Formats: sequence, C-alpha cells, structure tokens
Amino acid sequence: MLPGTLLTRDAATEVLKRIEAELGQSTAYDWQPVSVDTALAWIERLPSEEFYLYYQHPVHDFMDRCSRVEKDTALRFVEERFALEQGEGVDLYLTPLNFSTVFAGNHDGRLFRAK
Repeated sequence: MLPGTLLTRDAATEVLKRIEAELGQSTAYDWQPVSVDTALAWIERLPSEEFYLYYQHPVHDFMDRCSRVEKDTALRFVEERFALEQGEGVDLYLTPLNFSTVFAGNHDGRLFRAK
C-alpha cells in the first residue's frame, strides 16, 4: 500500500498525464541513473514539501495508484524500497507537486532523474 493520501482514479490519471507530458519534453540524455543516496539528497534539496508518488503495477494497469506524500515520507519510501545491489525496487514516478523534477524507479532497483 502506498503511504500518504491516495488520489482518486481520475486524479491519478491526470497526474500520470502530466508526468508523461513532462517526460515527453526530455530526451534520452536527460534520463540520468542515480544512486539511492543521490536521489535522496536531490529530493531533500527540492523546495517542495509535498510530492506525488505514482506506483505502476508491473502487470495490471487497474492496480496503479497515486498518492500525495510529504517530503519525509517520500524520502523514507525511496530509502526502504530501493536496493540496486539486491535488485529490489518498485515501478514508480516521484515528483514534486509542480512537476519540476521527475524521478523514475523500476522493479530492478534502478532510479533515474528523468527531468
């Protein structure tokens, strides 16, 4: 289950559309692999105190979820759910409410700063 305030399906769809629009403006060169520590430091420096955490189920789209989380919750979630060495992670997007930066994660434990 995702932490924070779960958004309605319609609101989650709008968040995903906005994320995809933002990512559509980036190029492959903009997708920078980052370590968990680097991602945590980057998130910590962002001025936003709230984030969207969009989880994409690896098989079933109807199980996708999006929640609104506070910064400390976002930091804790990334720290607890990603371990590249063990190949552990979740398919997700994490972005401040203004979409200024988008982090993408995958189930293999890799994180990217995608914008």
